[in-house]
Amino acid sequence: MRIPIIIIIAFLYNLPSYSQNKEPFKSGRMYKLYGQITDKTTKDTLSIVNLEFMDKDYKRIKATVSDFDGMYFISFCSNLLKNDTLLIEVSKAYYKEQKIIYKINTDTIINISMTPHKNKIYTKKELLKFERGIGYYGCGVLYDDDDIYDEMEYEINEATYRHYCSGVKKKYRSIIDGNEDISEWILIEE
Repeated sequence: MRIPIIIIIAFLYNLPSYSQNKEPFKSGRMYKLYGQITDKTTKDTLSIVNLEFMDKDYKRIKATVSDFDGMYFISFCSNLLKNDTLLIEVSKAYYKEQKIIYKINTDTIINISMTPHKNKIYTKKELLKFERGIGYYGCGVLYDDDDIYDEMEYEINEATYRHYCSGVKKKYRSIIDGNEDISEWILIEE
């Protein structure tokens, strides 16, 4: 008789915190965004350009850095946007920082041309920011580090993941075999 009463008390004690944290899942669509960044004057491609993607209220969605060919690529869930409005901040040393607003409702190519600064002097701290880049946000495996990738594949081979945008559930092995981006999946059970 004591055990059921203890279980009921424990359940009632945790009920308010459980019900407050349980939000209904809203399915979205994955948008893929890519493009090339060039110098507006010379038309040369610009490498290591910082790109920060935000919603219309300046809430950060993702950030990335262009590669050595001036190309960038990101993917994000449509649920992260408000009114399909995307704000992009682009910055690079010796170039004017740009803020660009786009209406996004599908996969999109956005090529960006940057204007060089004339007579701008940068502090050592500013140059360090551009040199390091703003980095990547998100979860998942670092694809360029084979040790971490192998360790992750070995440890959670049978884990189940939920796609953070569409809600689809898959096993880790099928995500990897399908060459899907692991950062778009959330671990739900090991």
